[in-house]
Amino acid sequence: MSITAVLIRFWHKNEKLVKEHMRSFLSWPIRVHMYLLVLLLALPAVGVIIQSGLKLRQQAIIASSREVEKLAHSVASEMELLVDSTHQLSLSLSHLPAVQYRNSAELNPLLKDLITHYPYYTTIFITDEKGVVWASSTPDPKPHSLADRRYFRDVVATKEFSTGEYAIGRVSGLPTISFGFPLKNRQGVVTGVIGVSLNLNAVEKLFIRANHSDGVAYAIFDHKGTFLFRSTDAARFVGTQDRPDLFARVKAGPDSGLFDANTNDSVFRRVAYQKLRLAGDQSPYMYVRVGVPLASVTEAANSTLLRNLIVFALFLTLALGLGWYVSRKCVVDRVLALQSASRGLAAGELGTRVAECVRGGELGELAHNFDCMASALQLNALKLREKSELLHSVIEGTSDAIFVKDLEGRYLLFNSGAETMTGKKAAEIIGRDDVHLFPPELAHKLKEIDRTLMNDGQTLVSEEIVVDSSGGQHIVLITKGPTRDAEGNITGLFGIARDITRRRKAEAALQAAYDDMEHRVETRTAELASMVVTLEKQVAERQRAEQALKQETLERIRAVESLREKERMLLQQSRLAAMGEMINNIAHQWRQPLNVLGLQIQQMRLYYDIGSFNRDYLEASVTKSMGLINHMSQTIDDFRCFFKPDKEKVEFAVQGVITRTLSLVEDSFRNQHISIVFTAEADPSILGFPNEYSQALLNIMINAKDALLERRPQNARVTITLGMEAQRSIVTVSDNAGGIPEDILDKIFEPYFTTKGPDKGTGVGLFMSKTIIEKNMHGTLMARNTREGAEIRIEV
Repeated sequence: MSITAVLIRFWHKNEKLVKEHMRSFLSWPIRVHMYLLVLLLALPAVGVIIQSGLKLRQQAIIASSREVEKLAHSVASEMELLVDSTHQLSLSLSHLPAVQYRNSAELNPLLKDLITHYPYYTTIFITDEKGVVWASSTPDPKPHSLADRRYFRDVVATKEFSTGEYAIGRVSGLPTISFGFPLKNRQGVVTGVIGVSLNLNAVEKLFIRANHSDGVAYAIFDHKGTFLFRSTDAARFVGTQDRPDLFARVKAGPDSGLFDANTNDSVFRRVAYQKLRLAGDQSPYMYVRVGVPLASVTEAANSTLLRNLIVFALFLTLALGLGWYVSRKCVVDRVLALQSASRGLAAGELGTRVAECVRGGELGELAHNFDCMASALQLNALKLREKSELLHSVIEGTSDAIFVKDLEGRYLLFNSGAETMTGKKAAEIIGRDDVHLFPPELAHKLKEIDRTLMNDGQTLVSEEIVVDSSGGQHIVLITKGPTRDAEGNITGLFGIARDITRRRKAEAALQAAYDDMEHRVETRTAELASMVVTLEKQVAERQRAEQALKQETLERIRAVESLREKERMLLQQSRLAAMGEMINNIAHQWRQPLNVLGLQIQQMRLYYDIGSFNRDYLEASVTKSMGLINHMSQTIDDFRCFFKPDKEKVEFAVQGVITRTLSLVEDSFRNQHISIVFTAEADPSILGFPNEYSQALLNIMINAKDALLERRPQNARVTITLGMEAQRSIVTVSDNAGGIPEDILDKIFEPYFTTKGPDKGTGVGLFMSKTIIEKNMHGTLMARNTREGAEIRIEV
């Protein structure tokens, strides 16, 4: 993808952000723009200098990479040559008759002479098949075994020339690495091992001939990563382990490689390495690593780059100084004059002129246009002042209240008519909202109306009641609508209000007089017409009607009395059943306090016997006992209030009645292992009889409990939910007892209908609940089956 395409794609993705940064850039001072222009012109030169410096630096790094790779190969070749020489020496020794016949007396001087001629070796020795040394360049009168050495084990296992690992010579005390060569009989069985120990201190002589840069460091490691040799700081590192991450990087890489890393002496180097293997071996027996500090490699290139940048910085400073002087004389001072004049114009100094101070060129033309603009503004300001004075005289001269608010409802304009209507001065109201002018309820209502008008953008004509500072109420005809700016955006709200209190009172009085007169005329006319038509009939029919009415009235009274007596009996039966349930609940609620009270009394006797009975303990015991007794007394009061009949309808909160009812039965339900779940999604208030409502709810819950005790479902529960629908309270009571059979679902609210035995139910509980809800409180009570059980819905 080309650079142009990348820039276009970046522009489309970040157009808004780029424009914002561009606007911020254009707001900077002109002098800064001049400096940026000089710096922009200098960027190519800086780029060339940096590019050439980086190129020199890269060339130096490439050259150093080639050097360390070459040196690593050279060191590896020297070591391989030394190991091959050791192999050839061992092979030659294996053919000597003295070796084959184990003639140590003849071999020991020969081996010692070889050490003298080959300083790279510290010891040459020969062992038998068990690893016991029988010939050595440094004979030891005390026989010792080398069977535990790595090279001995590998020779015996592979029957090939093998290497050992870093060790300190037992006799020489020098750092060494040993090699082993197998001695075999004609059957190929290993009968001994020729061992040669390489003097690691003498290895340095191999590398003196190599030409290399200053700072180059060599290192040789055995197969475990132990330093065998290091060209710098050898005493510190030889015999120690290489840093695990460095050795792992070399071990996991190819046979030779190149990488950059902080080496063991904390110097950042370009490192080349090479692995050494014996013929036929998979694993390397030795690793060679050569490193050169990158800082020394790039030092010359960095110095050249720094020198070029310093020279360029001197010229750039000179260019910036010259640019500052030219921009100040030719641009900045003239722009400052225009800026000062524009500030004066903004402050209201419309007589400001600047063309005489700034002449020539584009800035001179700008100054001339500025003077023309100032003259036009001066003329427009004069006309605007005249219009403003005319508008002010109209607004203040009218008796109507005129006001303007901003988007937050704060008053921006409040004329004398508004002052007269509200009894508040404009100075008190400007900058404040309706809360400081009207009562809180009215202020909140007006704010909502204003917010709706500004959101809809509509004009509203309505009548409102305004309360003045003395508490007097005024009926006002008010016109409200949004104010807009030049772009049509809504900026606030205007209002024009006229006090029509007197007119409305006169209209009301006139309408009342008219209605009264019309009513009287209609009434009198109807009376006269009725009297003319029915007077004769009334005399004849009155006696028959009175007799029939008396008989019918008597029969209805008897029927009503009979019906009321039945309802009273049913209500009494329901109350007695509920009272029995409540007595059971009292027993449950009293059991725990009575147990605690008994324990408290026994504890007092125990404390008296052991001599711990004192005034403090007595006071604490009395306080705790009285708390339990008060709790039991409160329980009696709660149940007494529950059975107290309601005399008249009152407005009550449904959630409070439900909570009170649950407090009466929750212990009984808990003892039967039935959980009660109550969820209130709202807290409606209704008009009715709270105790009867509570009794209806209690009857429903008792039926649910009986069903759960009969069917014994797992996790038996009764769920009560409270909410609102269409301004009516909705209470549902549901259980998980399996539901009501569909063939009797419509009969459960009939009197004396029950599915329980004669000793468990009377069949009046749900009937009385339906009577209370639907007849006494004009609500609805219905039942249905859900997936888990039955649900009773109370709607009032």
